[in-house]
This record gives sequence, C-alpha cells and structure tokens, in this order.
Amino acid sequence: MHTRRLALLLSLVACLTTAFVLRQRYRLYKAPTTLALSVPAPLSARPVTLAPFIEQRHHRPVFVQFFDPDCQYARFTMKEMGTLVEKYGDEVDFYVVLVSEPDKAAQAEEYFLRRYDLNVRLVNDPTNALAAQCGVRASPQALLLDAQGQLFYRGNFNIAPFSTDTQTAYAYQALVALLNQRPLEVPQEAWTEPTGCRLPLERQQLDRSLSWFDL
Repeated sequence: MHTRRLALLLSLVACLTTAFVLRQRYRLYKAPTTLALSVPAPLSARPVTLAPFIEQRHHRPVFVQFFDPDCQYARFTMKEMGTLVEKYGDEVDFYVVLVSEPDKAAQAEEYFLRRYDLNVRLVNDPTNALAAQCGVRASPQALLLDAQGQLFYRGNFNIAPFSTDTQTAYAYQALVALLNQRPLEVPQEAWTEPTGCRLPLERQQLDRSLSWFDL
C-alpha cells in the first residue's frame, strides 16, 4: 500500500514538474514577452551609431528590422515589412538585421533568402552586438533614423505581436510621419515596452537556467 502511494506521489510530482517546464519553455519561445528597458528610449531625437554594421548612405532615412527567424512574431511582421519596402523603397533604405545564435548565422541568412523576396540589405548579427548597440532587446523591433542619422523611432511594429490594426501600426505611422516631416505621435509604451521574442542569446541564457528542471 505504501509503495503504491509513493509511486502515485512520485508520478504526481513528475507531472507537475513537466507541466512547469513546458510552461516555462512556452514563455521563452512562444508567448510574447514584455521587457522593461534598463534605459528607456528617449522620445526626442538623438544620434544612433550603426557602424560598423550599417553605413548610412544617400542621405536618406534608414529603416531597420531586427529579425529572429525562430520567432513566430518576427515572421508574422514580414508581410508588413514587404508592404513598407514596396511602397517606400525609393525614399528609404531598408535593412533586416538577422539576430541569431553564433552557430546559426549561415542558416538564418539561408532561411531568409529562401523564404522572402524583399529588396532589403541583410546584416548578420549573430552576437546580437548591433541589437545591444541600438538598445534592442526583442524581435521583432523596428529602428528608424532620419536622413541625418538621428533616432526617430525605435520600438514595436504594432500594439501586440499578432495585431494587424492599422490604428496601432506604430512602425508604419513613424515612417509616414518622418517622410511627411510631422512629429511622431505614438504612445510611450511602444518605445519602452518591447514585445515579441527575447533575443536568441538572452533566451539561450534563460534556457540554460531552466535546464536543471529537464527530465
């Protein structure tokens, strides 16, 4: 009798542990995360250095998307990105920064080129150094510089990862405002509360911290 109770108790503990691990994995890889930035992005313009990763040319605005191929929310924004490139490609230089783990940089570029037919410049950022330099901590995120290299917008594409609401399409609104020389009017949380997937290296570190739960 005692042996049976002990077996049932161990089975219950195993089930609860498995459920906890799966929940944590979901939060890391599937569920959108909201991250508080250590230094909130300013709402006023300031210089942002993209060198040596990106050289601003032609004295035109620069639109950068930070894209993690493993993030379903980043993949979802590619339709919107394609629309922006098609509509404003003659006025804006578009870049996609591939944020990945160091040993997956080649696969990330191969995946992007095979999956998307976009007239953008690709930049590999396997150490997430450019993302850190720009204060980006999640994917997808948009970065918009004016023709003088001043930060005009850095933040979410929309109010939520799967949202297609044009009223909250913050990256699109920022681009239109810049091109029409209008002030930026998006809520502060679009800047300071990035949503989406954590960057791969940060996610990898968090994943390792959960590894002792693995069965």
